[in-house]
Amino acid sequence: MTTWIFSVVVGAFVVLTTSAVQAQVVIYRWIDTNGTLSFGQTPPGNRQYHAWSLFSAPAPPLVSASQPDETDGNDVLRSTILPPSLDLIGEPLRGQNLAGRDWDEALLNRAELNRANLKGGRFQGASLIEATFEGATLQQTVFQEANLRGANLTMADLRGATIKDANLSGVQAAGAKLQGASVENANLSQADFREADLRGLNLQYVSLVAANLRGANLQGARLGGANMKNADLRGADLRGADLSQVAELTKEQLSAAYLDANTQLPASFGASPTEVPSQWVVRGKISLRSFGR
Repeated sequence: MTTWIFSVVVGAFVVLTTSAVQAQVVIYRWIDTNGTLSFGQTPPGNRQYHAWSLFSAPAPPLVSASQPDETDGNDVLRSTILPPSLDLIGEPLRGQNLAGRDWDEALLNRAELNRANLKGGRFQGASLIEATFEGATLQQTVFQEANLRGANLTMADLRGATIKDANLSGVQAAGAKLQGASVENANLSQADFREADLRGLNLQYVSLVAANLRGANLQGARLGGANMKNADLRGADLRGADLSQVAELTKEQLSAAYLDANTQLPASFGASPTEVPSQWVVRGKISLRSFGR
């Protein structure tokens, strides 16, 4: 009888302990002796630290450490739901399925979200400075008023995303897909959109100052009121784009871009693609190389 009671008590303790671990995990953050920001599940000795409670996701279960060089904190974070106000600078969440999650006002500076599925999620007003979303699924994701300064969006899928009034200055978004995205009033200055798909975008009143648009597809894009000072348009496809009210645009910038008869140019240029002589037609597209100055 004593043995049976002992077994029941031990079993209950194991169940309760396991549930508690799955329900809540504490992550510690501190600055080490070399001034490096560090994370772990064990508080450091003789160092000031901050602690947060993380709550485990319904699925998948918590992952145990499999590599000796990986920290416990990294393993735990692969299967956690984060409180919106949690500051997780530098913590990786790469490759996780986090679709539909609400991250409004979250502090996720330098967070690693490469290849993560964030479709339909919300980051309104979030701070995502230098966060990495390389190859991430961000369809229909809301980034309105978010700060993505210097973020890495290379090859990210942002189709249908809401990026209104957001700060994307200096972002790396080469090869990104943004068809159907809402980017009105966004700051895209010094952004890298090489070879990106920006077809049909409403880029009205967007800052594209010094943006890299080399080889980008801007077919049918609306750029009324946009500032394109020093933007690199070499090889950019501007067929059907509305450039009629663009600010700070020069003929030199368009000298290596491609236009067609439906491209609307600023009136100050004194010519339109329909008036371009036939000798300026290159590979079925129209180049402005021969525009007078």
